[in-house]
Amino acid sequence: MRRILAGAIAFLLTVTACGAASSVGPTASASAEEPSPSASATIPASPSATAAANDCSRDVLDVDCFARVTADSLRVRTGAGLDAPQLVLPPEPDGLPVEARVGLARGYEHVYVVEGPVEADGLAWYQVAVMNTEFDQSVAPLFVGWVASGEGTDRWLVPEDPCPPAGPVDLADLTYAQFDTAWAMYVGCFRDQVFTLHGWFPILPPEFETQYDLDGSCFAEPAFLQCGPYNKDIRVIQMSFFDPRQGERLSFTVDPAAGMELPARGQWIEIIGAFDHPASQQCGPDAGSILVCRAVFVVTLFGQ
Repeated sequence: MRRILAGAIAFLLTVTACGAASSVGPTASASAEEPSPSASATIPASPSATAAANDCSRDVLDVDCFARVTADSLRVRTGAGLDAPQLVLPPEPDGLPVEARVGLARGYEHVYVVEGPVEADGLAWYQVAVMNTEFDQSVAPLFVGWVASGEGTDRWLVPEDPCPPAGPVDLADLTYAQFDTAWAMYVGCFRDQVFTLHGWFPILPPEFETQYDLDGSCFAEPAFLQCGPYNKDIRVIQMSFFDPRQGERLSFTVDPAAGMELPARGQWIEIIGAFDHPASQQCGPDAGSILVCRAVFVVTLFGQ
């Protein structure tokens, strides 16, 4: 899973500019485990929309919201329940496979809630995606798996709300440079909202002019989500495609149902669209791949 998502990150970011341990309860010094079953000049600012207040401010764990892990170390499993195998991450080139865990001791303490709760073995389980800043996770989560949310009065997952306050939003508020984990913020904070954004549409080097989403060579479907953002983005300031400041950008794709052609490059353009396109649910083969697609900005109209 990590290798698949890392490949998507490299593809989109580089080119875009795609139980042996005993179980104990959590304490201040011990790892938290599940119990046993018995237990340049810029375009003039033009805010496009007002970000709506999200539903993640409630003190409950909700799907498509955020949570913080309060335990030192919490097992991540491939499914809900103590019988589900522990998620094992692919090894790095010079290492061994690693059992996936989240928590304070692991540095993976912020997660995005994908699914749940599912009751199993007397515990409430949630599928979560890790919001991690150790690696560049702007486009995809490091891994996705299931964790128990607590036992009795002990809460191992608590809701949190990292979304910006409701207010005007423009391109500078939505670039990859703005967020360490942009994919989660796009889906968790800005879904179901239509934005009108102004930005610089850079000229492509000749070697990157291929439209993989249109020429039939895309590796997966839906092609406009999986490959469409390959070489399409707008920048906060006028810059070249490989400018070191390219983090100040937002990649996009075009909804094929809109029947539109791209505007000419090397000019300021206006795009109108949204995150979390319904076709994202067709991306696969796993929850992480679906999240990657949901975080793509899909253009339905080019402004004048």
